[in-house]
Amino acid sequence: MGFSSDSRLLASGTYEGIVCVWDLATGSLYQTIDGHSEWVDSLAFSPDNRLLATCSADYTLCLWNLATGVLDDFAMSFSLPMNLYISIEDIGWIKINRERILWLPVESRPRLFKINGNTLALGHALG
Repeated sequence: MGFSSDSRLLASGTYEGIVCVWDLATGSLYQTIDGHSEWVDSLAFSPDNRLLATCSADYTLCLWNLATGVLDDFAMSFSLPMNLYISIEDIGWIKINRERILWLPVESRPRLFKINGNTLALGHALG
C-alpha cells in the first residue's frame, strides 16, 4: 500500500495484479488499474501525485499517469532483471526468488521495507 503525499489517496495492490486507488475522504474506490499479470507487491506515488509506480511479481515496474489511469507519454513500463527478486511475505519470511531465506520473529518484523537492487532495508517501529 502507499499513501499520496497529500494523504488524499491510498493505493493498494491485489494478488490478481490490479491496483486500486482509494479516496480517503469518502472511502470510495477512486480508480482501478489493471496492468500486471501477477500480484502487486510495491506501490509509491510521485511527490506531485501525478504518477503511481507499481512493481509486481511478474517482474515489471510500471509508472501510471493517474489523470488517465494508463501508461502514456508521461509514464512507462519495463521489465526488471529476473535473476533477483526480494520480497517479505508469508507471515514474516524474507524471500529471494520466491525461496524462503530468513524468518523474522514478530518483534523483528518491519513496519515498512524498501528494496534497491539487491539491497533490502527494513524499517522497525523502534527506529
